Amino acid sequence: MSAIANTAERSSAVTEMPDELRADVRLLGGLLGQVIAEHGGDDLLADVERLRKAVIDARRGKVSGDEITEMVAEWPVDRAVLIARAFTCYFHLANLAEEHFRIRTLRVRDTGEEPLPESIAQAVQELGGERVAELVEGLRLHPVLTAHPTEAR
Repeated sequence: MSAIANTAERSSAVTEMPDELRADVRLLGGLLGQVIAEHGGDDLLADVERLRKAVIDARRGKVSGDEITEMVAEWPVDRAVLIARAFTCYFHLANLAEEHFRIRTLRVRDTGEEPLPESIAQAVQELGGERVAELVEGLRLHPVLTAHPTEAR
């Protein structure tokens, strides 16, 4: 896929973000910015914002990856670690906002009379109560430990 098509896809995805989700991400991002400024100082927040804007500009073709690399290379390792942590927090918050939005959306969709297509409720309805009881009785459950327990749902 060409870089132009990839950029167009990303721009399209950004504009397609539902307003409610966009508002949540902005709220959480703003709160994170306040925390960064309070605990790391306004200069740390300024560096985070400078990098964030540079990456957005790079996506739009206004800044090269080399320019961003040079910016990051200027920071001492300790500073780069703090900035990386700030972005990590932001992405975790954005993921939480997206999960919350998805849950809200599913709850709204699930208020109808008929079960949702491909839902557990639809499967139970199609199979019938006795067949579902037979299947559940035959289940064997085993706990699975993963390398990323923080990603458990």
